[in-house]
Amino acid sequence: MAPGRRPCSGHRDTGFTDCPGNALYARLGAIASQAAELGLPKLYAPSVTGQPGGPVEFQAQLTAELPWTVTVTDSLGLTVATGSGTGASVDWTWDASAAAPGRYSWTISAGEDVRPATGFVGAAPVALALKSPSAKPGTISPNGDGVDERTTVTYTLSAAATVTATLRDADGRQLATLFSAPQTAGKHSFSFAADGIPDGVYTIFLTATEGTKTVTASVPVTVDRTFSRLTASSRAFSPNGDGRLDSISFSFVLARAAHVRVDVEQSGRLIAPISVADDLAGDQSVTWDGMTQQGRARDGTYAGVVTVTTELGTAPHSVLFRVDTVPPTLRAISFRRRMFRLSEAAVVSLSTGGRVYTRSFKAGAFTFPLSRAVTAYRITAQDAAGNLSRTLRSR
Repeated sequence: MAPGRRPCSGHRDTGFTDCPGNALYARLGAIASQAAELGLPKLYAPSVTGQPGGPVEFQAQLTAELPWTVTVTDSLGLTVATGSGTGASVDWTWDASAAAPGRYSWTISAGEDVRPATGFVGAAPVALALKSPSAKPGTISPNGDGVDERTTVTYTLSAAATVTATLRDADGRQLATLFSAPQTAGKHSFSFAADGIPDGVYTIFLTATEGTKTVTASVPVTVDRTFSRLTASSRAFSPNGDGRLDSISFSFVLARAAHVRVDVEQSGRLIAPISVADDLAGDQSVTWDGMTQQGRARDGTYAGVVTVTTELGTAPHSVLFRVDTVPPTLRAISFRRRMFRLSEAAVVSLSTGGRVYTRSFKAGAFTFPLSRAVTAYRITAQDAAGNLSRTLRSR
């Protein structure tokens, strides 16, 4: 920094610099005063406080005592309120307690020689709308198996309104009123279970009404009890040829004849097509041996997907399972105290004196309980896929 210079901020306003701006800063007040004298008279610092539905106060300053007027107009340009006075200060309150909600224009004027101040107060009313209607799942099967028994209908209201939901058949005939109630703006949902409704294609019709304004939306819903009770024969299997859980079966029930496709998928990707058939009503079962076009399926989580097609449409159904060919690891911590550690959940069998004791344990350390002390025994573990651990023998 040069001798005799003081740190200043200028460009100063972003950091301390060594600049010649000190002289200019010292004159800013005088420059502002001179500028204020130009173009008189002037209107300064207009402000509006409050909202329609209550008092709204208008204020401003004038450079001289002048007659002033405040004018408020609606969205059509019609004057809804006006106030006036004389002086160097504008101060007028509009009693807007009876004003309809909406956006209003205002003007503060003080004669032809003064530039008026203008602006808006309030908010334009939100147009009534029913947005993003949906039903998930779109096909329900209220047959008592606990899967897709009902659907959840969601929608968003842009403004408060009375909402009515009705059920209509494929020909548009109204079958029932599901509900009718006033609701606030925002996201809403309700559950539809189709109790007593026969299989078919339906529409849930939504109507929102506020005053003279009415908007509608509709959501398609299919009721189809054709398919039920999908299960896998085990939650895991090991297609490794050891004779234990080398295959898996998918069982389900059809209430009517249908075209059925059964596949194995992983993360939505087809792994192995199993069968395609026109099945009759009744119990059905399809078996997979774990083979794909590339060979045996790798260990991992998969989905058995059953896609059913009837005159009502096509609907997929799925059940998860695992391919697991890795045996559990069983390690001894203390043979005397029968303490061990498992690498995964498994059924543990302990053999001693011609008897076999079986218990289920989670992964981690465990103690095998027995009502009597034993010194010689064998112990092994079998996981959910039928894989056997190495047998341990006490000494």
